[in-house]
Amino acid sequence: MNYCETMPGYSMHCVGNLQKIELYVPTDVDQSEILSQSRIVPLSKFIYILKDQANVFEVTPKVIHIFYDNSKNSIAFNRDRALFFNLKFYLELHEQTCKNKPTIDAMTYWFTIYCHVLAHNFIQLHNTEFEFYYSSFAQAYMPDLIELTKKREVKSKTFNIEIFWKNFNRILNRN
Repeated sequence: MNYCETMPGYSMHCVGNLQKIELYVPTDVDQSEILSQSRIVPLSKFIYILKDQANVFEVTPKVIHIFYDNSKNSIAFNRDRALFFNLKFYLELHEQTCKNKPTIDAMTYWFTIYCHVLAHNFIQLHNTEFEFYYSSFAQAYMPDLIELTKKREVKSKTFNIEIFWKNFNRILNRN
């Protein structure tokens, strides 16, 4: 099975929407997994990031769907050109650091996930052709992501040349 295939028989149902984004859970999961009061704030912040990314890729926000499935390791997938993003991964990776506003780590992470799921519009398998589309999306839309992070005043990480050379020399001296 391809890593990104939606599992055969994997079925979800829509349990509502927030900010015009449809929300889904697997059929055997209670809607409170995504709609509980404790999830509304992080869910809203996740939607904000995904809508910003949709603008970067010139994708209409109506193709964005969010699901919550704690039992699967699917970060995102593309089903009939609808993009599904798993809230589970936002909660685990970015909720704590994005309490005030999105971080550069969150913005770049979800940017690469968008590139990945959009590349699956052209090719399902992970092969050189998939890599071509994936990297083409990244190359074409990276300037727009950079502009978005400037507009949103997302702090970039600073590159410290002294630390770089110190670590580089440490690696070289292992031999």
